[in-house]
Amino acid sequence: MAVISKAAPHPGPRTRTGGSRALARREAMWGYLFISPFIVGLLAFTLIPTVATFVMSFTNFNLSGAATQFVGGSNYQRLFATRRCGHPCW
Repeated sequence: MAVISKAAPHPGPRTRTGGSRALARREAMWGYLFISPFIVGLLAFTLIPTVATFVMSFTNFNLSGAATQFVGGSNYQRLFATRRCGHPCW
């Protein structure tokens, strides 16, 4: 005669107690602190210049200090209308 026994149900994952939750928060804070120089460098040297260049591409920007005018997409229209750039991009 076979005996069938049932195992006790698994109680599920343990929840953190107050002390370990504070420890996890402290570790996360140190992680953010260590990664913050990278984030600041990424923003300062990559993302901000990229966005500024994209915005300036819609203007008639001149380094001599003349007034900057918004020209919209006409810069891109001229770019793709020339044979030197338009053909290789297609």
